[in-house]
Amino acid sequence: MVIVLGIMAAAMVRSALLECQTWDEGIHLAAGYSYLQTGQFRLNPEHPPLFKLLAALPLLLLRPELPTQHPSWAKANVFDFAVQFMYGNRVDADTILFWGRPVTILLTLLLGLALALWTRRSFGPAPALLRSARQEAFAASSRLVPHNRGRDQRVRHRRHVLAGDGPLARWPAYG
Repeated sequence: MVIVLGIMAAAMVRSALLECQTWDEGIHLAAGYSYLQTGQFRLNPEHPPLFKLLAALPLLLLRPELPTQHPSWAKANVFDFAVQFMYGNRVDADTILFWGRPVTILLTLLLGLALALWTRRSFGPAPALLRSARQEAFAASSRLVPHNRGRDQRVRHRRHVLAGDGPLARWPAYG
């Protein structure tokens, strides 16, 4: 199980280093960092703030400039603000992107570990290893790894569905 999670971690870190940003990754990082720095939740209110806040936490170590003097801040234009934050900053955009990804990677690994431990407790070690391998193969696929290490909302929702998969699988036992 540890080896399988290690492979998954290596694949996600490699992806975080080599892949470009998803279309909304800069938006979520700029919004999350602005929440941390200003306490205002004016940018990107259509998504809940928790994951944006968590992803932006490592950016506090880098201390990138928050362009609140840019007209996009006053207009709450998150698209222009994100471009200014990512590409008009003293901190390189690739550095901001990389440091915005570790929290999502960690949450993905914790979910994988939780599912493996639950499966082991419920069904034994062999099914747990099989489930872990199947889950990690799915997560390590070329379609999902770039999103697991990034800020994609759809993958976070899939994680919530996967996290609920275990209890739902035992539904008849509760009835």
